Amino acid sequence: MRASPTANWDSELDSRHQPWRPYAQMEEAGIITSYRAEVNLGRLGLPILAIVRLGSFAGQSCNRVATQVSQIPEVLECYRVGRNRFGCYQGCCRLS
Repeated sequence: MRASPTANWDSELDSRHQPWRPYAQMEEAGIITSYRAEVNLGRLGLPILAIVRLGSFAGQSCNRVATQVSQIPEVLECYRVGRNRFGCYQGCCRLS
């Protein structure tokens, strides 16, 4: 887990002025568990988001397929979904 954005604030400012104190206390209590940034893909020039189904990849290991797919810069995520009735793996990728 990444460090809290409030981790070093106590030492940086006068202890009488700590408006972030409730947030730090909620972090310590486990109420706030993470922080995140939402990226506007359109602003990055990547306005389209698609889910693509990968057909069966018989005879190839999942790691090999994942390595090949990860070399495509537009692929954000890739998942092994399961096996078909012939035992071949199938998957899907999220593209931008």
